[in-house]
Amino acid sequence: MHDIEDRVRASLVQHAGSAAPRPMPPGTIGGVRVRETAFVLAIALVTTILVVAGVAVLRTLPPGRDRHIPVDGYESPLEEVPPGWPGVEISDPRTAYLPSIQGGGVIDGPVVLASGTVEGSGFTLYAYTQGRRDAAVECLGFVGFPAKGASLSAAPDVVTCADAPAVPEQQDVAFIGTGSAARPDLEANFGFVSERVDKIYVVGGENLGGFEIPTLDGLDGWNVKPFLFVPSADAGGLEVDAVVGDGMVMPLAFADICHPSSVGGTCRTEVRQELPIDSPVDVPRPLAAGSWPEVTYGGDFEPYVDHEMSADGVLDPGVVGQKTVIAYGTVQAAPWSLVAYNSRDADAPDQLNPSNDLFVTGLGGSSGDALYVTEPWSPNDFSAGRMSGDVGFDAIHGVVSPRIATVRLELDDGTVRELTLIPGPAGVSARYLVEFVPSIASGRLVAFDAAGSEVAQMCLRDMAAVSPGRDPCASP
Repeated sequence: MHDIEDRVRASLVQHAGSAAPRPMPPGTIGGVRVRETAFVLAIALVTTILVVAGVAVLRTLPPGRDRHIPVDGYESPLEEVPPGWPGVEISDPRTAYLPSIQGGGVIDGPVVLASGTVEGSGFTLYAYTQGRRDAAVECLGFVGFPAKGASLSAAPDVVTCADAPAVPEQQDVAFIGTGSAARPDLEANFGFVSERVDKIYVVGGENLGGFEIPTLDGLDGWNVKPFLFVPSADAGGLEVDAVVGDGMVMPLAFADICHPSSVGGTCRTEVRQELPIDSPVDVPRPLAAGSWPEVTYGGDFEPYVDHEMSADGVLDPGVVGQKTVIAYGTVQAAPWSLVAYNSRDADAPDQLNPSNDLFVTGLGGSSGDALYVTEPWSPNDFSAGRMSGDVGFDAIHGVVSPRIATVRLELDDGTVRELTLIPGPAGVSARYLVEFVPSIASGRLVAFDAAGSEVAQMCLRDMAAVSPGRDPCASP
């Protein structure tokens, strides 16, 4: 939608050689002044209301997207697309073309979820529920993208249902892509996300960050949410997230999207389910203030690995080898996993920097550090970090060089613990630590060599390593 510019120009009327006016009767001048004042105030009030309303409308529109005024007065979040994406016009669904559903078993619908045009070509997204054996299955159909001006009834009609693959039983998102030979520049992506998905993001293309794809309302009884978007040819991948705690984002699954193509037919990409379906997205058991959390090691579930994908499709860029889980379990019934690997670093010894990621469900997602974090790598034997969240406990993670034999946790309340050092995977010359402490915990970590000499220490307040003989928590 283009920005609206209201320009009001007043004309100055010059009077020259006018005859002298006749005097008004007594009291008339006062009445005229009152009416003039009331008129001016009314105009000012109306102008103010219009300006405020206009600003409010503009503020409700998401930044970085094309702003579009619907020509038919029917507004929809599907019309808000990022720059460079095909333009979308949503129309009143009551006037939409709705194809007939082939076969039986339909127990609800079909219902039009969205209809209109994309770059001048019509489409309809519709929903229905199909009964299969003893189950009710959510289904979506998309018919669209005939040649401009052609009848929608001649366009391809593609259907996908939430049981192939199953959402939410197997993964948090599943979708399909479809286009038409008449419009190879357009490709609709539509499908389902689970109810634990709060955000759907798609990378908009080169140098354009992710933006949110809206979900649509399903039919009564659905436990999935439908969505639809038509991307540009250079759009990136899709990510679905849960929002937990104080606005923390929990990545759930990733997938490549279907792009416009000269090849006809449908497209379905593989979904990488990052957080297992049976893993909670928050901390199931709250912790009383000052209490130590209950921690377990191991368990009959798949530990999470925080993979990253670059804009050009490279998995875990900068990682030498692969990320490896070296410890996992639960804390207050929430899954956690510690992952170790080498990062490529031209300034580190042998150009390899031992690194780690600690993932804790409901505690801000993942946090990581690397052994060589300062130049000229002094101190270079000890690095650690602390994850905090509004759950009553914090997580401490760290990595030490082979020179370090033990690491001790010394809290201000007198608690002293010698932490377990976990060997890194093959090829990673370092050991790792993980510890869960009450959120109010204060004190320090101390690293010792094999002779028992202090090598480095770190204040839990800022997690900055310092040389022996100094108080790491002293004010600078």
